[in-house]
Amino acid sequence: MCEMSYQRGGGQSNKGKNVATSSNFDVDQLNQGVQDVNLGSNEDGGWATYSKKNKNKAGNGTGSNQWASQNPKANPWGQSDPYRTSGRGNVNVRPPNNARATQMGGRGGFNNQPMNRNYGNNYNPALNSIRPPLQGGWDRKRVNALFPQPASSPKSHEERKKNKWFAEFFTTLDKLTVDEISEPDRQWHCPACKNGPGAIDWYKSLQYLISHAKRIGSKRVKLHREFAEVLEEELRIKGATVVPAGESFGQWEGPNETVKDKEIVWPPMVIIMNTLLEQDENDKWIGMGNPELLDYFPNFAAVKARHSYGPKGHRGMSLLIFESSAVGYTEAERLSKHFEQQGAHRDAWDYRPALFLPGGKRRLYGYMATKNDMDIFNQHCQGKSKVKFEMVSYLENYVNQLKQMKEDNQLLNFYKDKSAKDARHAKAMEESNVLLSKKLRESEVQYRVVRERTESLHKQNQEEMDSQEQHYNDLLKGFQEARNREEDHFDKLMQEERRRVDQTFSDADPQKRDEKFEEMKVFEEEREKLMSLHDKKMAELQNKYLKDKVELEQGFNADLTRLRDKYAPKA
Repeated sequence: MCEMSYQRGGGQSNKGKNVATSSNFDVDQLNQGVQDVNLGSNEDGGWATYSKKNKNKAGNGTGSNQWASQNPKANPWGQSDPYRTSGRGNVNVRPPNNARATQMGGRGGFNNQPMNRNYGNNYNPALNSIRPPLQGGWDRKRVNALFPQPASSPKSHEERKKNKWFAEFFTTLDKLTVDEISEPDRQWHCPACKNGPGAIDWYKSLQYLISHAKRIGSKRVKLHREFAEVLEEELRIKGATVVPAGESFGQWEGPNETVKDKEIVWPPMVIIMNTLLEQDENDKWIGMGNPELLDYFPNFAAVKARHSYGPKGHRGMSLLIFESSAVGYTEAERLSKHFEQQGAHRDAWDYRPALFLPGGKRRLYGYMATKNDMDIFNQHCQGKSKVKFEMVSYLENYVNQLKQMKEDNQLLNFYKDKSAKDARHAKAMEESNVLLSKKLRESEVQYRVVRERTESLHKQNQEEMDSQEQHYNDLLKGFQEARNREEDHFDKLMQEERRRVDQTFSDADPQKRDEKFEEMKVFEEEREKLMSLHDKKMAELQNKYLKDKVELEQGFNADLTRLRDKYAPKA
């Protein structure tokens, strides 16, 4: 058995050095102390513990005295062991980091608490630090009964898709075709991040989504891994081509995304050199004029030309100034490359210029203007004669303008196509409008004829109804007039009878007179009741008539509405 050797003062281990030593205490004595300790299964399935009686006659035989530490012997190493010794064997075990930190006082040393670890042969380990073998082995039936193992059956792919986290995602995915799934403009949310920090993140393809699910290492890791497996299997079943994340996708590194910018002269200009001609009588140089310089480059859209003059006249240095736009810079750059292809560029002018061609003509040189060139050009210029320029960003004034022009061009093409489509649509609508107008006029004529016929029929029916109503009203009026005449005649008779009774029986028999008057009064009351009943029946009949009339009109309106809906023109 090997144990690590440690230094006392610093508490540091001699790494990489193993020293073979003998046991620090008597193994036989250890075995003798625990030989009668055994664990067995009792009748009811529990575990019973048997321990030997305390042979120590001195003391009360308590458990604490039985397992108390004995006086240690001298350590054979000659020093106390600063580390704890395991209760199983004699291997020195290094304490945990936190325990060690609490034991070490200061830097590299231990605290001043007494730690006597020289157990020698009198060391009695704690009972609970020794695990005795089970007599007869484990009771497997009882262990399985106490800790049942769930029956794990692998879920099918469809069952895994129905996970509450993934169900909505795969329901949407099932509605898409393979081409729709692979559309570059389609973006996805991660269902495993639902209601979490990454729930609002968009992934522009399933490749990125699978890569995210396979590489996330902080939130719902197991759920993300399962989602990646199910999604890859689903795509394999559908036949969609998605590069597996971690195998081919994302295994390359492109150039640095930071693009260096530079400053350019604005508006764009091209330096034209060797534009001298000859010296005049005053020994001053004359050279090319502005219109002449522009005429030499008709295929390049230069806006204007300028020449540099000094004390000795024309300096042989000229400028072609282009439009302050990306198109102007492109034209200037194209002219500069044209000079470069002919070998008449900046380096050729600086190092080995050939001023004349065979035949005696001067050779022109050209290149893009820089700030230094412009300073040299304006060296002898004063005030308004100086060519004004500024140094601007190449990316902002040229590259970004080109991108914007590209986007504008795409937008222009889009609107051109849209305009052509709208024109075709307008033409088709015009033709359709002519046809529909013709049909509408024909329909209006037919509708007017039908309406006139309907109105004529309605007028005829109304006249018949009015005639019938007048007839019945005349009958009712005759009945009422006849009844009124009979009532008037009867009232006269009753008045005469009342006078006669009053004259006849007033003095002779007043009682009989009262009886006659009472009969007349009863008649009046019964007639009033009969007339009230008649009026009530007439009112009920009138109400019933009006109600039936209203229902008839409503039914007619409903039938007419259904008829109009049936033959209404389709939108």
